[in-house]
Amino acid sequence: MTTIVLIDRDRRLADQLQGRARGLRVLLFPPDTHPSSLYADQPDLVVLSADLRAGEVVSLSRSLRTDPRLPVTRVVALEGRWSTSETERVSESAHVLISAKSAAAIWERVESLLSGSRLADAMDEVIEIGAIRVARESYAVRINGVATQLTAGEYRLLWALASNAGRVLSVGQLSQLGGRLLEPPTPRTIRARVVALRRKLGPAAHQLQNVRGNGYRLVPP
Repeated sequence: MTTIVLIDRDRRLADQLQGRARGLRVLLFPPDTHPSSLYADQPDLVVLSADLRAGEVVSLSRSLRTDPRLPVTRVVALEGRWSTSETERVSESAHVLISAKSAAAIWERVESLLSGSRLADAMDEVIEIGAIRVARESYAVRINGVATQLTAGEYRLLWALASNAGRVLSVGQLSQLGGRLLEPPTPRTIRARVVALRRKLGPAAHQLQNVRGNGYRLVPP
């Protein structure tokens, strides 16, 4: 059984998605849903409606992604009529942002995500550097074996550094490797990301080094 939770103000999309595949269960929850309401169902995906305000999507995404009792749940946001800055905030907080509008187009993307998630669970690419363990597809990060929650932007920065371990990456390279969540590519932006990431690395913070005048690198302890 595959379970999708749709957080929306009405059930039209839920009804349209239900029955798209054998063994699919679509559950509808209101925007004020607390993550604890989903513990019993352990959904494979949580889909946040395009009708929600950007602030609601960001708040829900962060709550869902940081809840340790929903370890395998992916958070998908359907793009709404938001400003550019709001869209960027949503893109950073959710695992995936989908711009499709019709139920058929949304299901096509959701189905590919479900298939990719199952494959990723079995074939996830993992990098371990000292106390840091980061998985590419599942977005899982562990420090000394303890799960650590990062924002999407922090995760992409960490993956860029981990996949180039020992190599000094400039601000421009980090912006390019980390994707658009690291734009604009200014030293101030990268420094802010590095400070936030280093704080969350805790006892492994010393592995993230600042090479003055050149950039940053991730090294073994």
